[in-house]
Amino acid sequence: MAMSIERKVGSKVKNKFLICDECQAVNLKSLKRKLEKLDPEAEIEIGCQSYCGPGRRKTFAFVNNRPLAALTEDELMEKVTTQLKKPRDSEEEERLRKRNEERKRRKEEQDRKLKEKLAKRKAVK
Repeated sequence: MAMSIERKVGSKVKNKFLICDECQAVNLKSLKRKLEKLDPEAEIEIGCQSYCGPGRRKTFAFVNNRPLAALTEDELMEKVTTQLKKPRDSEEEERLRKRNEERKRRKEEQDRKLKEKLAKRKAVK
């Protein structure tokens, strides 16, 4: 059931999956295994995706920079399969990639400020 998407010029476009290793609702091992089975050629990036709100209640993955979430892994895999069948729009993927980067940057900034605040509190004590 492996899939690959081809551009009009005939060159294969690698799919990219982003999955979180920190969110409560994501089972990293089984989700990674299912995504690898679905598309063995895809690039899989593991790490915080700054999608913590939905990640508390739903399993999720970013598929070619588009967030997909579901209550169960099986439901998510159905959504991933459907998404991979759709034609790809490079402009839309770039817009989503930039949005994802900005979301991650904001989360890192929030984390840095929180650490600074906690360090100041410790220094005062």
